[in-house]
Amino acid sequence: MLEERLKTLENNIAELRKMKADVQAEAFKNNTRQQWALRYGLFESIQINGSRIKQI
Repeated sequence: MLEERLKTLENNIAELRKMKADVQAEAFKNNTRQQWALRYGLFESIQINGSRIKQI
């Protein structure tokens, strides 16, 4: 289970890095869908990490 969460977290980080490389700051400010995608990715990653901390 832990390995699965870590893999998901690694995938999320990779996607967030791709998004950072692909999106210009000015375009991002005007694109609500990209803003929501970023928020979702960050929140999901925080929850994965937070659930691990609770287990320790």
